[in-house]
Amino acid sequence: MEKESLESLLGQMSLERATKNTFQDSQLFRYHLKAIQEDGYAFDDEERIVGIRCVALPVFRNKKVIAALAVAAPADQISRTNIKHIATKLHAGSKAITKEIETIESIH
Repeated sequence: MEKESLESLLGQMSLERATKNTFQDSQLFRYHLKAIQEDGYAFDDEERIVGIRCVALPVFRNKKVIAALAVAAPADQISRTNIKHIATKLHAGSKAITKEIETIESIH
């Protein structure tokens, strides 16, 4: 996302606490957005719902994010030690979906 669009979106967001893990500091949130961009995936560590973790990756169309591929499960099923493994599997799925979208569009 372009910087101007991101800043506009961040300006509209509420950082209301949903759980004790919810980010309420906008600078910390921005720091985590940079980490997500570098890592290529996002990880929700019980930030919205206590007891639920989520790993998500983008799906692309023409190099723009159009959707996300995600797994959400109880925290004991998505441990911090297996996040990268899950992200790797989701990445393969995201690439396959992106390729399928490109194939369909090239036919039409």
